[in-house]
Amino acid sequence: MPSSHIVLKEETRMLGAAQIIIGLIHCALGKTWIHLYINQSTSFSTIYLPIVFMSGFPFLASSLYVISGIFAIAAEKKRSPRLLMYAIWMNLNSFGCAIIGLLLIACEIILFLTKDENIQWPHDLKRVGLMKGKTHRKQNVGK
Repeated sequence: MPSSHIVLKEETRMLGAAQIIIGLIHCALGKTWIHLYINQSTSFSTIYLPIVFMSGFPFLASSLYVISGIFAIAAEKKRSPRLLMYAIWMNLNSFGCAIIGLLLIACEIILFLTKDENIQWPHDLKRVGLMKGKTHRKQNVGK
């Protein structure tokens, strides 16, 4: 006869917090990546649209990680069998999303390495927008 007693460790709450933080980091990196892509798109000789950018993976993954973390924390607090099943299901979805992300990055690297073009990044940081209003001058040391 199956027991309805649920045993969860205290690490479940920490796992949920870590998943939420990872989700927020994913979202912030996705926004940063879009900003850099828009600023750098004028520097490339051809139009290059990354696979991960087209799929919207950083934002999908961040939402899955945050929801999975919320379910893990809620399952540790309330300890209901249904909530535990939702938490396990969302953790499996997050794991699948992480595997898909690794495959997307591997495909992106392979496609980038098989291209015949040589992409040169601009050396003018002020033009890209990374250094706003700051200019560096060489000082004469010998005089």
